[in-house]
Amino acid sequence: MRISGSVWVPDWAVTAVEISGEIEPGTPAAVYGKSGIVSANSWARTEGVREGMSRRGAHALCPSAVLLPADPMREAARFEPIMRALDRHIANALVIEPGRVLFTATGAIRAAGGPEPLAEAVIGEINDAAGCEGLVGFGQGTLTALLAASGNECVVPERTISYLDNKPLSALRVAASSQRVLLEITECIELLGRLGISRIGGLRKLGRIALMTRFGQTGHLIWRLISAEDVHVAGQQKAAPEFSASRGFDPPLDNTEQTVFAAKMLADELGEEMASRSLAGGRLAINAHLMSGSELRRSWLLDGGGVKDIVDRVRWQLASWLSGGEEGS
Repeated sequence: MRISGSVWVPDWAVTAVEISGEIEPGTPAAVYGKSGIVSANSWARTEGVREGMSRRGAHALCPSAVLLPADPMREAARFEPIMRALDRHIANALVIEPGRVLFTATGAIRAAGGPEPLAEAVIGEINDAAGCEGLVGFGQGTLTALLAASGNECVVPERTISYLDNKPLSALRVAASSQRVLLEITECIELLGRLGISRIGGLRKLGRIALMTRFGQTGHLIWRLISAEDVHVAGQQKAAPEFSASRGFDPPLDNTEQTVFAAKMLADELGEEMASRSLAGGRLAINAHLMSGSELRRSWLLDGGGVKDIVDRVRWQLASWLSGGEEGS
């Protein structure tokens, strides 16, 4: 039976700020986005700062807190050393977003001698690479693995359904791979709440047909998640289409500004190909060949398939490699 694994670095957005040296150690800090606070460190949390509150509310609770805007480029660049550390133990890891990773764990668990030794090794690698806390979870299916990481747990297959059924509907948000999917899942949760359904077990009793009839593709996704399917981990779909776009550069790229043009050019080509195949997403593998002869590779989850989504991920990844002091261009 296939087991999925997940790595979660809590509050990665603000942790990336700290690693970047943009604030003094021990300073209360939080990162905000369009909807308010998205991440806060332990010193800010001690003063009551939480996700979702407004910037004004956060400052009222903690006047000394440093509030910085979200910066996906910074988050991706600072997460790359952690991904390289994970590469020593995990094959084909898939970045959902900086701070959260999915992978097929069966082989890695076998090689490590069990889930506990693998989790200990991964946690140690994260601490060595970035000096921060990492959490690891294992379970059958994408949702189980993601939720297990939040508690540093290994959920055995026979416990899967009971484990999921006891979780609140809000737990489904952890599987959202884009802002669009998050909004759609949140709308479903709010409506189901008004119908008196508060836990995944109640959602299961509603049944697949009713869920898909009412919520369409989002309902289908939710049903697959609560059925412990591998929704995002690569290699699960049969006959998954695969295609690529590539470019060579002369002279080679050697600064982050150049990556914007490169990313847009490649993304346009990929976006057109996806549209022609009526595809909405998949696994976006980004490869770079260096003048030294070595090759870099990283995979991101792409959900939505828009050109902007592709541009962002390619730009973030190329910039993180360039800023990481790689040998050659």
